[in-house]
Amino acid sequence: MKAIGVKYLHFFYAMSAILWACVVVRGLLLLPLVGLRFFPGGVADFYLSIAIGNIVIENINHVIFCRKLNYILVLELIGRLFIGLGVILNYPTIAKNAAFPTLVLSQGIIELFRYSYTSYKLKFRIPKSFNYLYLAVILVGYSVKTLSEMVLMFLSLGYADDRFGTFIKIVLLVYIPSAYMFFKHSYARRG
Repeated sequence: MKAIGVKYLHFFYAMSAILWACVVVRGLLLLPLVGLRFFPGGVADFYLSIAIGNIVIENINHVIFCRKLNYILVLELIGRLFIGLGVILNYPTIAKNAAFPTLVLSQGIIELFRYSYTSYKLKFRIPKSFNYLYLAVILVGYSVKTLSEMVLMFLSLGYADDRFGTFIKIVLLVYIPSAYMFFKHSYARRG
């Protein structure tokens, strides 16, 4: 890859890490101040714009620099769109559950570590201790994130009509195998 490409990717991953750090800090500040009831009003739009916008730009970068589409990133984008637009924004009352702040904070910490790790890896050699820390964050974070997404989908079943409710049930059935696939991809990404 050309030097300008490495510089751009380093900048992109560093800025993504900073944005996700902002999501985590905002969530950690607002949760004790406003509680579960008003937490979605202060974080939801910011979180969803970072979560969806960041993965869209990462998909575009992958196509530009690798000259092919990364299907895992496309599936991740579809999943984030479904959770964000199909579940959280469609049924905002479920975001007042404790699963929403758990989702925001777990995904924020995962993405903060992932983008920091990738940005650092482009310029320097990764120490073994950071490899183990990154693996621990992925292992715990993806489990918590998956569980909170499943809770939010389950809660949305009470508000969804029959057709969309059936679709959510189908998504819940395939969620565990797909979550394992995303976990394996994230684990392999560290190498």
